[in-house]
Amino acid sequence: MNNLCKNIPIKNQKNKIEVNVNQKVFISPEFKQLWNKINQKTIYQIHLDTDKLINNSIVDIDVKLDINSKKITITRAKLNIDAYGIGADLMHMDNIELNNSADIDVVKKIELATSLTRKTIIAILQSIKKEKLELINVNNVAFIEQVVDILNNQKIELLVSGIKYHKIADLGLSDSIVHIEECYAQSLIQQNLDYGYNDNIESNIANANELGISSDNLATKFLYDVLRYDSDVEFNFLKNAISQDKVKLITKLPSWFKINTPLGKYNPDWALLLHEDGKENVYFIAETKGDSYNFNGRPLEKGKTYCGEMHFIDTLGVEYKVGSDVGIINS
Repeated sequence: MNNLCKNIPIKNQKNKIEVNVNQKVFISPEFKQLWNKINQKTIYQIHLDTDKLINNSIVDIDVKLDINSKKITITRAKLNIDAYGIGADLMHMDNIELNNSADIDVVKKIELATSLTRKTIIAILQSIKKEKLELINVNNVAFIEQVVDILNNQKIELLVSGIKYHKIADLGLSDSIVHIEECYAQSLIQQNLDYGYNDNIESNIANANELGISSDNLATKFLYDVLRYDSDVEFNFLKNAISQDKVKLITKLPSWFKINTPLGKYNPDWALLLHEDGKENVYFIAETKGDSYNFNGRPLEKGKTYCGEMHFIDTLGVEYKVGSDVGIINS
């Protein structure tokens, strides 16, 4: 209900701010070196061990499956519209218990939601504990939802555990009938610029002053003239990273810069060029997540970051770390 009553912000187009490229950084040899190191596109190779998937899923369902009777909640709220957005005040809430849904093909529903074969799903359901299978009669919708989550999480873990990436440039596909881009061209950066909003209610754009850093640092180290950010974690990461002497260049990676994974496209957060006296340049990809990510991060997110690790470290020879603060570039 808290989410229902939360204000929906209305964006004022007058507060829209375009993100521009810092040309000094963009045309520098150092940025070109960084971009050419990270811009390679890849394809992946995977192997899914079906027997292991079946056995792991049986164990997981027997341990985790917990079903309650089906209920619906009817909520009545008063809608409010004002200068701050759209909100609601809770007026009344009723909980109603429902009968189990009839005529549902449980196996078919699970098949559609997991992309597993009917044979695999039946093998799993026939092998779980009797008392767990009988929970279908308590609430078959919840049964399907929980089994789907368990199967998909097991599938994620097995899909990424043995993943191997290959550079498209190394596969000799340049003469193929269908043209496949081998890398992200640097020119795409200027063709696909982002924007954000800066107002008194909600902002996702910050300039040097708002970041608490010198304008010279931003102009000589950061690819853009402002930071367009999605969280306080990203805001603080740039603020703290750009002031370090070892950080020579840093950029927020564009939303179109994506890595192919069996779990969907993955867009990493940051690319950095690091340098310390007496050492070679270090090309670094940083993924910033909240403090609780290691404990509460969704399996899908963790699976994608693992794929990112294999893409950058194993295939491109680029450092890659996930963390909540700038400490990841110092560890």
